[in-house]
Amino acid sequence: MFTAAELYTINQDPILHQSVIQQLIDLSATSSSLSLAEEDYMCSVLDASRSADNDEPMHLHDYARCENFLFTKCYLLHHHNLSGVLQSFDAFGPIPQAVIDKDVAFLEAQYRSWLQVIKTTNHSDTLLQYVAKESRNHLKNSANFARSFNYGSRLAQHMEKSTVLHSKYLFLKVKKFYQELGASEQVLTVCGHKILVDGFAFFHILFRHYAKQAKHYQHDASYHSDQNIDPENLPNALLNILQEYFQYVPCISYNSHRTYVRINGVIYALWFKAIEKHQGKSKEVFLRLQTFYPVTLQKELDFVAPLAEIITGSGIGLFYASSTSKSEEE
Repeated sequence: MFTAAELYTINQDPILHQSVIQQLIDLSATSSSLSLAEEDYMCSVLDASRSADNDEPMHLHDYARCENFLFTKCYLLHHHNLSGVLQSFDAFGPIPQAVIDKDVAFLEAQYRSWLQVIKTTNHSDTLLQYVAKESRNHLKNSANFARSFNYGSRLAQHMEKSTVLHSKYLFLKVKKFYQELGASEQVLTVCGHKILVDGFAFFHILFRHYAKQAKHYQHDASYHSDQNIDPENLPNALLNILQEYFQYVPCISYNSHRTYVRINGVIYALWFKAIEKHQGKSKEVFLRLQTFYPVTLQKELDFVAPLAEIITGSGIGLFYASSTSKSEEE
């Protein structure tokens, strides 16, 4: 498997690039699986190619192996226009209505298919199980919001479709990250704790605390806006924050329920929950990171106010107290 970093380097060498593209096309014609990074690389080239027979643009709708790439492309182009009645634009200007209609029909099929994935409650794949449960919560909140404002069935269904498609868009981002990582989770062992960062927190944070414009139904959450915190590399960023935290803050002062940091002037909360993971007959306790968000509620800011703060060499503020207090989860 080629990693995204390797493919970036390969793209700088025209001869190697052509060779790798052919390898990926050959693999895609068999039952061999491609990573999402490999699919993106191959399909982006096909998307920019023209047919050798009639010099017409290639149509990704005809390539099953490009379904994920095509989904992301169509979602980003038309997420504001899921009915297809508005004008959509790409890098070349207005998109022809015939293309819009085809893309919107594709997104409709993707919505119906992914909705069934969300409704399934017993996925064998751990990440899908996390994603489905989180997405069902968002669908429930969306439906409750629509009922409380007496929205008609058409608008309520539009909100449902938007939520379902956003779920799949985020799932592909999270899945790609862990494919590149080559693992399904990361563990930081400090102060007698094993802190777990996995797809549960990654997907939850992206869904609940990013893309405010896609969450008309959600008014009880704060949203990330700092461009220096890369959402696509969020687990690594969070691990770096936690590693820095434990370099400066004594173990006795660590609040294993919730911790606060200040980044670029904004206070953020990190919440944890103790969980048991079973391996055969043995079990192990982890502190799983649950969420990470900018603090905006005055009640929570009041909780942070009396805490001591250490400023690190990188400029991050780390809050701590000599004794921790029990508090409720987010």
